[in-house]
Amino acid sequence: MKNLRKFATPLTIGTFVIIGVTGVLMFFHANTGLNKVIHEWIGLMMIAAVALHVALNWRAMTGYFKRPVALAVMGTSVALLALSFIPVSRPDGAEGRPDLVAVRMVTSAPIENLAMLLGEDSGTLMAALSEQGYSPVAGQSLSDLAGGDMRAAASLLSSLQN
Repeated sequence: MKNLRKFATPLTIGTFVIIGVTGVLMFFHANTGLNKVIHEWIGLMMIAAVALHVALNWRAMTGYFKRPVALAVMGTSVALLALSFIPVSRPDGAEGRPDLVAVRMVTSAPIENLAMLLGEDSGTLMAALSEQGYSPVAGQSLSDLAGGDMRAAASLLSSLQN
C-alpha cells in the first residue's frame, strides 16, 4: 500500500497535465499527430489513476461528502454530465457544426450542381473524377462516390478545386 501511495498522486497529476494540454489543443483545433489518440488513451489511464488515488485516500475523501460547497460542485458536475447526453438540434432541422453541415451539403449535391459551384462544366468534373479512379454517373454526388464517408468526400472535393 505504501508503494502505491508513491505513485497515485504523481500519476494523477501527470495524466491530468497530458489530458489538459491535449484537450485545450483539440478545443482550438491546434492538435496534430497523436494528440487525439494520446488524449483518449491517457484519459483511460487517468480514470485508473484517480480511482487509485481515491481508494488510497478514501477516509479523507469521505469528508468532502459532508461539505455543502463540495456537494454542490460534485452535484453540478453530475448534472452537466447528464446534460451532455441530451441530443441538441437547431430549429431549422440542421444539426452539428455549421462548417460540417456546409461540407455535407456540398458533397451531397449532384455532380452537375457541384460543377456549377466550382465553375466547371459537368463533363470536365466527371472526367477529373474518372482520372482519380471513380466511375461517376449523372446525378451522383461526391458522397455517393465516397461510399457515404464524409471525410473521403471532403477530400475528393478538395482535390477537384483548382
